[in-house]
Amino acid sequence: MFWRRILITIFCFSLFACGGSSYNSTSTDTNTEGVWLGTYTSTSGLQFSSTALITSTGITGIDFGNGVYFYGTTAVSNGNVTITGNESVSTSTLVTIGATVAAHQTISLQVLNGAYAIHTGDAIDAGYDSVYEKDSLVSKIVATWSGRNVFGGGTLNWTVGIASDGTFTGSADNFALNGTIKPIDSNKNEYSVTMTVNDPRANYLMNGNYAGIATLLDTTATDSTLLLFFKGDQQDKVLGKLLLQRNAP
Repeated sequence: MFWRRILITIFCFSLFACGGSSYNSTSTDTNTEGVWLGTYTSTSGLQFSSTALITSTGITGIDFGNGVYFYGTTAVSNGNVTITGNESVSTSTLVTIGATVAAHQTISLQVLNGAYAIHTGDAIDAGYDSVYEKDSLVSKIVATWSGRNVFGGGTLNWTVGIASDGTFTGSADNFALNGTIKPIDSNKNEYSVTMTVNDPRANYLMNGNYAGIATLLDTTATDSTLLLFFKGDQQDKVLGKLLLQRNAP
């Protein structure tokens, strides 16, 4: 793998009209797609490992590393790169991120006034990871995956089995799940995901349908880790991140 450094500087401001926050800037380069790994530094000086996935279709997931996740869409208009979506701490609050990119090597995300969980002056210094340039094939992800992840306000034990046709079934503690995962662009390490969650508690927040994106990471071995970002089909549904490890056959 090789790294291309990107610097993400964050300032926040409130959008009173839509109850959100915004990151605005103008870009000289609009190519933001890729897997980005780095360090998120809060204004208080705390640091966390951060990960972002921006797909070729613009769907974007960001793990700030401190329990805050973002899921949204990257769009380009007149040279301006804008990422609009929600943060996990307050999914009813719309967040808009504007990015300045130079030669697909640097990117600056700016927020002018504090958002709910992302604060003025926070920054992510990350690097492009060439793992994104691998082919995406369903055959690469056919396996049983497991992990312990925070999702919907609780920490749950996840087990997911992916079949050769891209369908999957699984469980996370008290509830069952099923869905599909398939390549977005077979020349890039990116997958689209749909998932349905069924919990015995009929009114449980996590019940419902989810859309997501995924990528394979080389953590303990080649293609050993499946990273997924999800957003529920309603504004008040949870969003989050799953980090699943490939089980031995």
